[in-house]
Amino acid sequence: MLKDVSVKIALLGILVTVLVGIVNAHSNVLISIDLDYDPELKAKVIKSAQDYLGSSTEPIGIGYDKGLIKVEFDKDGEHFVEIEPYDFKVFGFKEQLPQDIGEPQYDSTQRKEIAEEIFNQIPEEYKKELRFGEEAEDFEKGIFKYTWYRYVDGIYSFGDHLEVWVNSANGEVFSWRLSMFESIPEDAQTSPAFNSKTATKIAELTFSATPLDFEPVLVLIEGRPTWITKVKKLYPIYVAVNALDGKVIFTGALRENLPEGYSIGK
Repeated sequence: MLKDVSVKIALLGILVTVLVGIVNAHSNVLISIDLDYDPELKAKVIKSAQDYLGSSTEPIGIGYDKGLIKVEFDKDGEHFVEIEPYDFKVFGFKEQLPQDIGEPQYDSTQRKEIAEEIFNQIPEEYKKELRFGEEAEDFEKGIFKYTWYRYVDGIYSFGDHLEVWVNSANGEVFSWRLSMFESIPEDAQTSPAFNSKTATKIAELTFSATPLDFEPVLVLIEGRPTWITKVKKLYPIYVAVNALDGKVIFTGALRENLPEGYSIGK
């Protein structure tokens, strides 16, 4: 059974000393933390990262990234391993890209097969809830991202996914990350209390906004049904409305991608 990520974050919260918060190129919030208060925990986290890399190199820092402990091996934040804080399993990795990536040598089918090797390594309880979404060329030319999205009762659990970045020149995975799932399926509620038109009207009235030609979709956020709609105030904004109580959860740009072609609730 999947552990509730809110419990994980609460437990980590008592040990985290916030030093610096930054945002990296993949929009993950990174925070430096201090684990010196618990030498055993720190040693296990570092050993898991070193074992994954097959190296005895000591890290230069420890970070926190949306529930994961990030073991950093360079000052620029371009080489790290991310560790799940309960079982000390590896949930993410990144290494520095070469300055000159080179010409593509691997086609789409080959790249996906490479990405699937990471998918096949993740814990079974996570794997069974993920569905392959799409391939997309990333911000760096020649780098392709493969994403598997989590679904509960057919509804996308917003922000729960596996992302794998493949270098098309050498066929290597230079980065991957498995999200900490936000709820367990048994606790999820998937039936909205009102429809998408009501959600859009809530967004319009809340922000004195006008409707746009956008069909809202239903997702899960922290295991609760949520409508994502779009309205225009001074400029277009997304609005996430809790589909049980009508409260606005967030506004602005989407914090996570929606699966390509996702239409649940339309």
